[in-house]
Amino acid sequence: MTPTISAPPPRRPEEPPRKARVRRIATIRRRVAATTLATFVLAFGVITATGSMGAQAARVAAVPAATTGTGGATALAPMTTRQS
Repeated sequence: MTPTISAPPPRRPEEPPRKARVRRIATIRRRVAATTLATFVLAFGVITATGSMGAQAARVAAVPAATTGTGGATALAPMTTRQS
């Protein structure tokens, strides 16, 4: 008995190149938007959890003014705002 050769199943017609390109670009844009949003949410969560907002001037320790042994006058010269 001879084997019968059947016809291959019909293939789905290919998309036109322009339509395929538009679909790829839309997919890339969606992925970029999702990645950007996920990065922002992660960074915001880390900042919220740790409370890290950078250095603040109020937290810097103030250096007390030095005094001389006589009369309690300060050893630092007074600052002026006038230009000379």
